[in-house]
Amino acid sequence: MMLESNRTLKELCLTRNNLKDVEFSWLAKALKFNSTLERLDLSYNSTGKKGLEAMIDGLMINTGLKMIDLAGSPAHLAGGSIVKLLEQSKTTRVITFSEGNISEVCKKRLYKAAKKGNTEVRVVGGRWQICSIL
Repeated sequence: MMLESNRTLKELCLTRNNLKDVEFSWLAKALKFNSTLERLDLSYNSTGKKGLEAMIDGLMINTGLKMIDLAGSPAHLAGGSIVKLLEQSKTTRVITFSEGNISEVCKKRLYKAAKKGNTEVRVVGGRWQICSIL
């Protein structure tokens, strides 16, 4: 995949491309090797739990991405993985979700992880933003 070896692209918008688990997994693998990309918009795609968990695993290794937009994704399905990312990530991150896609249980877990990981959680225009504070 070209993204693995890319050294110039800083922002990639793949919103509303009907990306599923397989495509999210390919992107996640590429992100493990790409430290140049800073902003990735994957909002309103068709991924499920496997795709979201693969993406979170890729973000755990990635050192360059500062912002990922997952609005419209079923964030509640990967709540445990997102909590792990918030607690362990060492780089600045802004993670955006649609408010309606996060259950009350998941919201509580995200707030708790945010405090532990020195991270801020915001709702912006009906979207949640989870922001690392350095």
